[in-house]
Amino acid sequence: MIAELPAKGRNGLLYVDLAQLIPLVQALSAADDEASGTLDADEACAAFPTQEAAQTAYDEDIFANGDLDQDFDGEACEDFFAAATPVAAASPAAGIAAADFSGIRALALVAFEDQNLRRSSTILYIEE
Repeated sequence: MIAELPAKGRNGLLYVDLAQLIPLVQALSAADDEASGTLDADEACAAFPTQEAAQTAYDEDIFANGDLDQDFDGEACEDFFAAATPVAAASPAAGIAAADFSGIRALALVAFEDQNLRRSSTILYIEE
């Protein structure tokens, strides 16, 4: 795979064995998802009587009221105003842990100079 990348003027090379790295990332992602989650329950939510009121304030000025949406899903204070027994929702990390990346084998990148220009070439090796 490395032989396919430009050799002339090569000044940097990166090779990552993704077949070994992806399972580690998936395991860490699953562990992180089990250990913690980002809750949308900032103290600023207490200034509003309902989630709808917090949402209205958030929609009117997202920049000034950005702290009302701690999980960046566009919904203000949903965890702050949630019932005492919340229903667990699938997180993006759960999707990473469950996705099938078994065909991805490696990534190689080479940085090189060609006609006084810095360039790079990348190959992502995916097994069929």
